Amino acid sequence: MLLRHFPGNEDFPAETVVKNGGPSVNYNEPEAWIHPGGDCQLMSITIIVEGKNDRSRLRRVLVPEVEILCTFGTLNTLKLESLRQQVGDGEVFLYLDNDSSGKKIRGVLRDAFPDADHIYTRRGYAGVEGTPDEYNITQLEKAGLEDFIVYPEPLPY
Repeated sequence: MLLRHFPGNEDFPAETVVKNGGPSVNYNEPEAWIHPGGDCQLMSITIIVEGKNDRSRLRRVLVPEVEILCTFGTLNTLKLESLRQQVGDGEVFLYLDNDSSGKKIRGVLRDAFPDADHIYTRRGYAGVEGTPDEYNITQLEKAGLEDFIVYPEPLPY
């Protein structure tokens, strides 16, 4: 199990990561977080996107432990309840297209998940699915998800 230190837990120095009981610094395999007071709690990370192509695009740069849910472009009471159940008490990020449909869905999801963090793609890209991986990685880093990113191998020269 991988644990990340939070201030208030002095068992490990800041940014120490513990895997299977021993120190490690493998930041690309998060499973659980140590919260202030040292309580270990399984913490899920969920990103909600519009469609399966958005999900596929993000899946390329995120570890499998990050759940990516789709609205499939429509939201109704049943779909919102289903998303709430799937997310549970985990941390939620909304990453939707920067078009009228995406803005409308973001507004509904903002009400359903008031504590969600918002990630935005740049105007001019063809939605999340048309956003280059490098820009998606930058936006995920800005959202504090760097521990969950699978960085591409550098190109050989």
